[in-house]
Amino acid sequence: MRTLSGIRSRTPHARRITNTLLTGIGAAALALVPAVAHADPISSAGPLSEINISRQLNCSVRHTLDSEPEWYAGTACGTFVALDGTLFGPASVPAGGSAGPRTPYTEVSQTGPTGTGTSADPYKVVTVVNAGAGVTLTQTDTYVVGRESYDTEVTVQNASGSAKTGNLYTGGDCFLQNSDEGYGRVVGRSVLCSSTIEPGGRVEGLLPRSAGSSYYEGVYNDVWARIGSQQPLPNTCDCTTFTDNGIALSWPVTVADGAGATYEWTTVFSPSGTIPLVITAPATGSTLTDNTPTFSGTAEPGSTVSLTDAGSVICTAVVNDNGEWECTPAAPLKNGPHTITPTATDGEGNTVEGDPITLIIDATATTVAACPPNSVLTGGGLELSGPAPDDLTSKPVGDTWVVSLKNNSGKPVSATPFAVCAPTGS
Repeated sequence: MRTLSGIRSRTPHARRITNTLLTGIGAAALALVPAVAHADPISSAGPLSEINISRQLNCSVRHTLDSEPEWYAGTACGTFVALDGTLFGPASVPAGGSAGPRTPYTEVSQTGPTGTGTSADPYKVVTVVNAGAGVTLTQTDTYVVGRESYDTEVTVQNASGSAKTGNLYTGGDCFLQNSDEGYGRVVGRSVLCSSTIEPGGRVEGLLPRSAGSSYYEGVYNDVWARIGSQQPLPNTCDCTTFTDNGIALSWPVTVADGAGATYEWTTVFSPSGTIPLVITAPATGSTLTDNTPTFSGTAEPGSTVSLTDAGSVICTAVVNDNGEWECTPAAPLKNGPHTITPTATDGEGNTVEGDPITLIIDATATTVAACPPNSVLTGGGLELSGPAPDDLTSKPVGDTWVVSLKNNSGKPVSATPFAVCAPTGS
């Protein structure tokens, strides 16, 4: 096995020595740049007792049940961005020389931790770096005491004078439960290191909360090399091989001059194998044209997930053995903003609430049923068109006719009247 200096006794892993030396070159170059203030780590009673984000966007995490950090050598984890052929990232990544060639971020600021560690006021650290002239990354990391995971949000802001394209990455060299070797596991769009092939083993993983992500699991050096290639990750997992492994996520980046783009994920560390309750799709902040979208995510296998909107349950689902669930509202959601909150209940009645997501429903009808004679269509900003198709119906409700409308997916636009045909002169 390895030592935290990056030197291993096993011959297959001797290349770690060279990779560690290579990353030291970046650290020496960074020493020439004036340092900014470093925020204190997020410290708590746990289960994550310490979350330390470096000014270069390395991540280091400790769990109360482990004697060693959760990533190799503590900081073999980080955020990277490839823009127009240049890869930017932390100057020093233990045994991460294959994530290169790499240009170190320019440190701008770091503040925190703020907050009290509650769900309403989580601990928060905000780190700002530059990735070349005119491009700023603002990373916000938050933690709620008692959870096995923490959340990350990265905004790429472009003021360079021209559009920027490339890929954003988050990745790490797993050191799960004091061990440098393990299996891989994929849950939906999430990728994890696992102590066992079967579900239920200890896990350490990356769960995307923004749409468009790709994943990779494999030998740690291959993970860094994938990032070094500056290409999207291939959505592959060497899940059945017990090896010195790592994991990563990527998102395509296209940011116009003067614009920004935000990417979000959850990082979980669970020696007990617990999978956190997370809504992974649709992505928070989405605008949907479907009134009955399918929600999906992760949670503890066998538990029941309920989604609520404005205090009302809109759908429920039982989590499968892989920790995945999905459900679709039986009644269409109304047009407008929504806050969807997940709750999971296990077989013993224990309940946990996950982070909510926000979304906007903006469904429009493609056709409108004709009104009866001597009446006009009112409400909803819709215009009258032709005879009513067979799949659209109208029915009398008192002195008005309620028109049933459907969107491009053939689903009802609303559970309540969206427009009515009122008698002329009413």
